[in-house]
Amino acid sequence: MPLRGSLPGFGMDGRCVLVTGGNSGLGRDALMALQAAGARCFSVSRTGMDQDTGQMLPPEVSFVTDLTDDGAAKRAIDAAEQVIGPLDVLINSAGISEVARAEATSGELLFSQLAINLAAVQELSAEFVCRCKARKRGGAIINISSILSGMPMRGSSGYAASKAALDQMSRVHALEWGRHGIRVNVIAPGWFPTPMTDGLLSGPTGAVLRQKNPLGRLGEAGDIAGAVLLLASDAGRYMTGSVIVVDGGQSLAG
Repeated sequence: MPLRGSLPGFGMDGRCVLVTGGNSGLGRDALMALQAAGARCFSVSRTGMDQDTGQMLPPEVSFVTDLTDDGAAKRAIDAAEQVIGPLDVLINSAGISEVARAEATSGELLFSQLAINLAAVQELSAEFVCRCKARKRGGAIINISSILSGMPMRGSSGYAASKAALDQMSRVHALEWGRHGIRVNVIAPGWFPTPMTDGLLSGPTGAVLRQKNPLGRLGEAGDIAGAVLLLASDAGRYMTGSVIVVDGGQSLAG
C-alpha cells in the first residue's frame, strides 16, 4: 500500500504517533496506515498482544497498561516518547463495549465503559496537550467514536452514551485547544469485524447489517486509512472539531 508521497500533504515522514489500542482492531488498522505513510508509531494497550500473531509486541513498539489506572496517561506518553520521540499525533482508539438492555445496565457497568471510552481519553489528551504547549508546537488528536453515538441500538445504552459524550467532548477540546495549534477530530466507524465485535457480527446480526448496508458489506482492514491520514497529516490542517463517519452508509439505512 504505497501511501507515502501519493498526495501532497498526506505524508507522515518523521511524525511520531501514539495509538491506544494499537495492537488490535481499528487501532491496529490506524497504526498500520500511518506506518505505511512514514510515521513512527507506538501502541499502548491493556494486553500488548498482537491480534494476528497472538504474540506479545516488543517494548520497542508497545507499552502495556490499564489506561483507567491513576497516572497511566503520563506513563503511557512517557514510554512512547522515550522510544519514538516527542509526539505529534495522539489517536485514542482503545475502548470497550458491553451489550446490556437498558434496565440491566447498572451504574457500575456504565461507569466501567465511561472510564475507558471517555475519562481515559480526557486524561491522555490533556497530558498530550500540556506537552505540546510546553514545546510550543501544535499537534493532532484523533478520537475513535462510533455511529452509535447518534444512532440508537438496543443493548448499547452505556456504550452509545460514552461515544456521544466523546463526540461532544472532542468538540469542546477542539474549541479550547485550537489556538495552540492543536486539532481535535473524530472518526465514527460503522460495523467492522474486530475482537470487540466478532461475537455480534459473526452471527445473524452481522448478516442483517450487511444486507442493510448501502455498500452491501461490513468494514474491512484499510477502510479507515484515508480518514486517519487526512486528520493526522497536513492534508487536514484546517480541520478541527469534525466528525467523519466511515460506515459504508450504514447510518443512512438505520
